Amino acid sequence: AVVPEARRAGVGRALVQARVEAARAAGAPAFFAACLAGSGSEPLYRGLGFSVLARVPFVQGGPDAALVGLALEPALRSASPPPPPAG
Repeated sequence: AVVPEARRAGVGRALVQARVEAARAAGAPAFFAACLAGSGSEPLYRGLGFSVLARVPFVQGGPDAALVGLALEPALRSASPPPPPAG
C-alpha cells in the first residue's frame, strides 16, 4: 500500500512495475498479486495489463480481495484465461 500523501503520484505504479520486471528477469512465467476489490489499486493493475482472475472474501463483512495476474511469457499471454469460479 502507498501512504495517502503519496497516492496518485505514480508511486504504486513504479513499485508494481519494478516487481514485475524483477520477476521477469528471474524467469517467472507470470506475476500474481492481490488487492482490495474496488480500491484504487485495482484500476492500476488493470492499466498495467493485469487481469482480474478471481474475487475472494478478504475480511468477514468487509470488501473482497481481487486476485490479479499478468502473463510474462508470450505463450501464456496468448492462452485463454481460466473460467471464473463457480458461485
